[in-house]
Amino acid sequence: MARSRLVSALVPLSLLLTLVARGTTLGAQEKTLRWPSIAVKAHLDQDGQLHVKETQVMVFDGDWNGGERRFSVALQQHFDVERLVRVDSASGADVTMVGGDLDRVDGFDLKGSNTVRWRSRLESDPPFVNAQRVYRLEYSYGNILVPEGDSYRLNHDFAFSDREGPIDAFTLNLTLDPVWGAPAGFTGSFGPERLDPGYGFVVDIALSYRGAGRPGDVMFGAGIGERLALLVAVGIGVLLLGARFASRELSLGRFAAPMPVDVVTGDWLQARVLAHRAEVIGAAWDEETGTAEVTAVLARLESEGKLKSRVETKQVLMFKQHVLYMELLVARDVLGDYERALIDALFNAGQTKTDTNLIKKRYQAKGFTPSTKIEGPLKQLVNRLVPNDVPPPRPRRTLTIALMVGALVLFIAAGAMQPSDLVLAALGSLAIGFT
Repeated sequence: MARSRLVSALVPLSLLLTLVARGTTLGAQEKTLRWPSIAVKAHLDQDGQLHVKETQVMVFDGDWNGGERRFSVALQQHFDVERLVRVDSASGADVTMVGGDLDRVDGFDLKGSNTVRWRSRLESDPPFVNAQRVYRLEYSYGNILVPEGDSYRLNHDFAFSDREGPIDAFTLNLTLDPVWGAPAGFTGSFGPERLDPGYGFVVDIALSYRGAGRPGDVMFGAGIGERLALLVAVGIGVLLLGARFASRELSLGRFAAPMPVDVVTGDWLQARVLAHRAEVIGAAWDEETGTAEVTAVLARLESEGKLKSRVETKQVLMFKQHVLYMELLVARDVLGDYERALIDALFNAGQTKTDTNLIKKRYQAKGFTPSTKIEGPLKQLVNRLVPNDVPPPRPRRTLTIALMVGALVLFIAAGAMQPSDLVLAALGSLAIGFT
């Protein structure tokens, strides 16, 4: 009896779970979107601009908020949404939709540079049940034709592949201004054709131009004469810069014959290098005073018994911290001028011990560059060591300013003539900067 009651209780429960599972599955499947038809009427005007009127018949099932259309826009092309219209199902009249407002039904907005979204239902409204809506999108493309020798290539997807559902009947009527000549057999009429999700409708044809001059809405590159002139100008500029560089390097003795190896003997090294302090030789070598020269001073003081140092490594969680400890072993009065200046900067007044943590704490607010304490005296020693050394000439500021102004003018001109060129110019500038 107990078993039969258990079975009697489990059977309705299992049926309930089955129905819930089926209801969940059916509910997930109820949200569908399909297009019984999309009819596109496109016209290529005499300047090469493409004007499109696209009528979408959509059937919503579920809690859709509206529609979305992503357009394929190449870098050099111009794309403009002129208006969106909902065709009233009862009267067939056009209801002009409101741009820039997605919070209201029959509002639309442009997201990014190539995506249009429109609202068909408020979130508080009941979900759609096999609801049909008809929308007409009117838009245009500029610079859509690509010059190819004596012809112009139109290669464009008049549908959109990233859809939720299929298009049962896609039709396209493409008309051309009389100045455009189409290939033999071209009628401009395509479809009806079924397009499954993931498939677009690309028309790829070469057109001839019968008008005078060039079409006004086609981007042309430089002609052969302009390209040759630009190449010659760039070549002359490179030659001038190369000559200037060679002249500067020659004045610095960079092209002089190297010193014979047999001249560099032990006596020569002792007289020319080893007889001088390491920090002086370092400053003379690269004509700069930095961390290497500061390290050389401290190392020399330690080798002379005036300073003692050690490095300890401390483990802080997973990180290691290296701390330099220094102890002054002599009175500061016995130190030379820049030695005393460096020690006074590293050690607190009256103290003979310090470490890198204390130094960081001391200069935390104002910062500290120890090489500035020895730079002036070292420069004087270097001048006495190499009295006839002529410093390298510095680039003229006028030339640098002129080049920067010229680059800025070119950037502005590129933006005014073709905004997409700014992207290429910026990428080129970044590449030059990294190299």
